[in-house]
Amino acid sequence: MEANSFMENCPWFECLTPDELARVHQELTVKHIAKNEYVCRKGEMPEFWYGVTSGLIKANNVSPGGKSITYMAIPSGSWFGESPLVRKEVVRSYDAIAMRDSVLTCLPKETFHWLLSKNIAFNHYIINQINERLFHFISMIESERFLDTNSRVAKIIAGLFNQHLYPGQSTALKLSQEEVGFLTGLSRQRTNMALKKLESLDYIKINYGEIEVTNLEMLKKMGNDTYE
Repeated sequence: MEANSFMENCPWFECLTPDELARVHQELTVKHIAKNEYVCRKGEMPEFWYGVTSGLIKANNVSPGGKSITYMAIPSGSWFGESPLVRKEVVRSYDAIAMRDSVLTCLPKETFHWLLSKNIAFNHYIINQINERLFHFISMIESERFLDTNSRVAKIIAGLFNQHLYPGQSTALKLSQEEVGFLTGLSRQRTNMALKKLESLDYIKINYGEIEVTNLEMLKKMGNDTYE
């Protein structure tokens, strides 16, 4: 997603007055992040609200035993990191890592808090963002406990079409099979088997470096099925 297109399509821009929009444009900065580089680390004080202009970010933690846990994928068009900013003195609870070379648009925390203090519509947008994020986290925990491999992969892919968290997603996701494996916590072999199963059901079509979603409703249904 090009920078100009990204800025034009930010849904929360519609909440702002001309003066607020002018300040936001003045104070936004752009940051280039290489693949596997940290955007921010667990335990740090938050300094920015981040928009993903292009690329793919994952929210991740590593347990004391060395197990890596991925909470969510953050594709282009998305904003993240609002919760610790709202809570102010709270440090970040996860690492954010680039899964591929990425470009971020960064809004300083001072500007973020200024908007919260002035603009009710922006407040409502952020509350909804946090609510959607909480539901997503709960859903991901449920999927690890109750869903089989095929359904977990279906849920990860379908989850990228949450229109509030990830607005404007194309049906052709720039998502490799390896990246799907990282996001689900599954081995490459199990991930590939699940993707082939979904393709055989005509829910997706696998291309090089890309997964085209051909039946989003069935992906959602499969990702919501649980065992008794």
